[in-house]
Amino acid sequence: MTDSYEKALTLATWAHADQKRKDDQDYITHPVAVADRFKDESHKCASVLHDTWEDCRDKIKDAKLYYEYEMSSDVTKAIFIVSKKWEVRENYFDFIMRIVDGSSVDYTEYDLMALRVKLADLEHNMSDLNEGSMKDKYRFARQMIIESLDSNTLPDKEMKIWKGEFSYHKQFQGENK
Repeated sequence: MTDSYEKALTLATWAHADQKRKDDQDYITHPVAVADRFKDESHKCASVLHDTWEDCRDKIKDAKLYYEYEMSSDVTKAIFIVSKKWEVRENYFDFIMRIVDGSSVDYTEYDLMALRVKLADLEHNMSDLNEGSMKDKYRFARQMIIESLDSNTLPDKEMKIWKGEFSYHKQFQGENK
């Protein structure tokens, strides 16, 4: 384990200390599982911290904390990209569209890191879900991100949604995570 990843894991463990997953496991098992999908240190750090800004704002009140734990600016930017904007009550559909739209012109290292982390997050979330609207929502998000990575821009992506080419888009728009 690298020094940076160890610091990221320490911060994530502290931030998620009182949280549980739906199966009653400690929440930290999810970000660790997402991080385990990567070999690159920056991706591992962003992965293990990916839910801290969105879900632990009662503890992490300021982005300075990430820098105090010596996270790179790319890791910190990736964390912000993969976090819903709580101050505007961003719904899940808008969140995914922001990730895809924000990354569709010129990819930076942190854009690509954020997209990869979100894909790994979605895959882990889907791995323990039964079929249903939540799994469909995650599949849809995954497909949107994959399309953005394949084409580097997403022409007509919104038209695909509104034309109903994805049968579960109506459920996806109204749900929050």
